[in-house]
Amino acid sequence: MGGGGVLSGIKRSSQSKAKMKPKQEPKSKKDKLPNKVTVIVWKDIISMSDWVGTISEIKEEIEPILCVTVGWIVENTKEKITVADSFTTDYTFGGLTSIPTQCVVSISELDSKSPMKYLC
Repeated sequence: MGGGGVLSGIKRSSQSKAKMKPKQEPKSKKDKLPNKVTVIVWKDIISMSDWVGTISEIKEEIEPILCVTVGWIVENTKEKITVADSFTTDYTFGGLTSIPTQCVVSISELDSKSPMKYLC
């Protein structure tokens, strides 16, 4: 096989990042883009299928685990916070995580850039 490596078969776009234009705008004010990249620390549920002998062993073995999610908050209600970790030039979001608000330990802002500012 001739050189070029693993990426040799991938077609590259001739359009530079600076020239990309969004394919569509948000449809309504309800679809307004989030404007802050956030870090959410939250506790996740953990379970075990192992047999554990005593109650004291159970207390030592199993504890909720801390998790970190980074992205744009796209929904924030009394019940949940939904975060998107990806955004495209056609105004679609991906990598959604919905976290129950009771599990949230902290929320911190990383910056105040809207997703579109990274693409322009």
